[in-house]
Amino acid sequence: MPPMKDSATRPEITRPRRAIPPSAIDVALDEVVGTGGAGAQPGGGRGDVFVAVVHTIDSICFVAASTLRDELLRQLAGYVRQRAPEALWAAAAARVHALLDGGELEAAVDHYFATVGQRWDEEWLVTGSVSGRALATPMLALQR
Repeated sequence: MPPMKDSATRPEITRPRRAIPPSAIDVALDEVVGTGGAGAQPGGGRGDVFVAVVHTIDSICFVAASTLRDELLRQLAGYVRQRAPEALWAAAAARVHALLDGGELEAAVDHYFATVGQRWDEEWLVTGSVSGRALATPMLALQR
């Protein structure tokens, strides 16, 4: 007779889904509205709003939004600069700061998210964009 597997002693381990929880969408849209209006661009046009959400398995850590990709990257770089010393091992944090000091913001953000979780809790970065048209009609934004 084959040995029985005791499922009560071995809990199933699941990985978090890499999706924005519904409440994060609300937070992101609130952030957008608070930064100058729906889809505000230089010149008054309605364009895409780039959104970034940093989250752990059970909470949202950071939300950034901008009509300019470079501005969104600058906001993410600020988050990474602040968090790296406590979230990463010393060598990884030093690498992130060296990249930031060298003006390589995208590489610094990439390195942070590639190494976060090796020391303490994992974090995930989810990015996307919301069209100006969807922001003008909030139900469209929530359906995306």
